[in-house]
This record gives sequence, structure tokens and C-alpha cells, in this order.
Amino acid sequence: MLTFNIIAAILRSTMTDAVTDDHFTAPGAKALADRITSYWRSRGYYGVKVWTFRITDGESLCYGIRSNIRNGFPPRFKNER
Repeated sequence: MLTFNIIAAILRSTMTDAVTDDHFTAPGAKALADRITSYWRSRGYYGVKVWTFRITDGESLCYGIRSNIRNGFPPRFKNER
């Protein structure tokens, strides 16, 4: 639950009033992944990894993100797990 709250805070702090992204498209998911990566790296967590992946049920296609964030925090350094 903590991770969801952090992601919600990131989205609130980086969105403008007039612009919202469609996070289910490839460019939108990539923008969200970049935003999350920037958030954590600016706080000294250089081991964060966030990537996009395709989701399909045979009829529709959308994109999601995954990360190495565990228990609410990513690794602090690149070589940590």
C-alpha cells in the first residue's frame, strides 16, 4: 500500500492542471516510468529500475510498468538487490 501512495504522490506532484497523460499507451507508460525514475534518483536512490511491458488479452493492447521497488523503496545503489 505504501508503494501506491508514493506513486500517487509522484503523479500529483508532477502533473499540470491542464495536462494528464494516458498511462496505458506506450508513450504514456514510458513517461510515467521516467517520472518515477527521476523522483527516486533525485532522492538519492540510484538503484531504481522502472520499465514498461505490454499487456494484451487478445483483443486489446495496453502498457504497464514494473519496477524493483520493494517494501516502498528501491535499492539505494545500482549493485543492490
